[in-house]
Amino acid sequence: MTPKKNKEQTSSIKMFWYQFKYLIILLLGILIGVVGAPFVLMQMNRLHPYAIHTADISETNVKKLDRTYKLLKNIHLEELSEDDLINGAVRGMTEATGDPYTQYLDEEETNSFTETIESAFEGIGATLSQEGAHVIIMSPIKDAPAEKAGLLPNDEIIAVDGKDIKGLTLQKVVNRVRGKKGTEVTLTIKRGASNQDITIKRDSIPIHTVQGRLADEAPTVGIIEINGFSRPTADELEKEVKRLREQGAKQFVLDLRQNPGGLLDQALKVSNMFLKNGDVILKVTGRNRSDEVFKAGKEYGTFKITEPTVVLVDEGSASASEIVAGALSQSAHIPLLGTTTFGKGTVQTTESITDRTELKFTMSKWLTPDGIWIHGKGIQPNHLIERPTYSKLMMVLPSDDLVWQAENEKVLNVNRLLRALDYSVEPSISYSKQTKQAVEAFQRDHQLPVNGTIDDETASQMTRAIREKIKENDVQLKQAIKEVSK
Repeated sequence: MTPKKNKEQTSSIKMFWYQFKYLIILLLGILIGVVGAPFVLMQMNRLHPYAIHTADISETNVKKLDRTYKLLKNIHLEELSEDDLINGAVRGMTEATGDPYTQYLDEEETNSFTETIESAFEGIGATLSQEGAHVIIMSPIKDAPAEKAGLLPNDEIIAVDGKDIKGLTLQKVVNRVRGKKGTEVTLTIKRGASNQDITIKRDSIPIHTVQGRLADEAPTVGIIEINGFSRPTADELEKEVKRLREQGAKQFVLDLRQNPGGLLDQALKVSNMFLKNGDVILKVTGRNRSDEVFKAGKEYGTFKITEPTVVLVDEGSASASEIVAGALSQSAHIPLLGTTTFGKGTVQTTESITDRTELKFTMSKWLTPDGIWIHGKGIQPNHLIERPTYSKLMMVLPSDDLVWQAENEKVLNVNRLLRALDYSVEPSISYSKQTKQAVEAFQRDHQLPVNGTIDDETASQMTRAIREKIKENDVQLKQAIKEVSK
């Protein structure tokens, strides 16, 4: 039975909500080998006892659990350990929530999670999300191995190093993908109707979350990319804006594309820079808790960015980056350009279950200044600008499926890629005479041995070429620069 809350408890709970530093925006999944961004960097700030309401288990259910445990422990054909049975029971409770962001972390998973938070600076550099039975790439990190290998948001991971991941928890998949710098991992990726094995060499992941430069075509426009929200993000942004101002920047493009989010306090501080004091940044609401409204103010800093600004977002913009996008759009009326964001509108925290295990669970949801819950829907930009279709093509890898007269989806991908690179070829599934001639033309143009086959160097050069074309034809960025320069 749940005891009634007294005034002291209610006041304490309210005070807890005011302490935003205890809240964590835990992105869609776990960021693999990236410093800070979506980690629970403040997991040492535990919920106070008054924030947890007691609820007794009924006698009937206690008997149900006890009898099930005894039957399996004593009579099951295979000998089962107490830890396995209890861990399974706890996992069952988390799965019963139907919430992919609520997870029980056993000792191994807790250690891995802690390393990720505190000291794991090596990996592939991508954020994973679990959606039902599917594990997807939510966002590759800029310039990290995952991006260089051609991974894209919404790519589904089917297997790791040839082993099917079906039935594994998100943390178990993360543990398989992570590893030391210089080692390799092969991911089987499903994109649309096509599957492809992609081998990625793990590396050290860049720890700076903010990068800035002046636009080549508009030297008064400062382009600022934020790839995550970790502890130093707000400070890095302030320094970068000051540096660009000294170089002549009078307008800014804030690029939040492929930003999986991170810490709530950093999202608040970054939003605060663009808003007037008193403007709403976000609203937080939870079961049996008073709603709270977070407003811009001196408690989040005094540095302000008042220059004309445009924000870039896409399907890889999630969680904390959506908080910033929503705040700037709805409270500061700053236009958003790009495509609809991911849609992650819940807040998680962690609590110790034992000294070596933890429960990561959803404790609230956040709303935009206009009171909109974007979860599962995302934020629609003011100006919808799609990337070229070729930006979503698979990278090219040498394969027995890419040979003369073969017919399959991999050949279709190559034909589409060659066509995007302005070679004369039809987008068909056939490795035809036309395909062979186009490959030969590509090889001549790139000083490669001309043989009409897709060998290692040809495949590598094709991938580099399409990547360069995507970068040179960043229609979203070009439109943002044009918009802010008006």
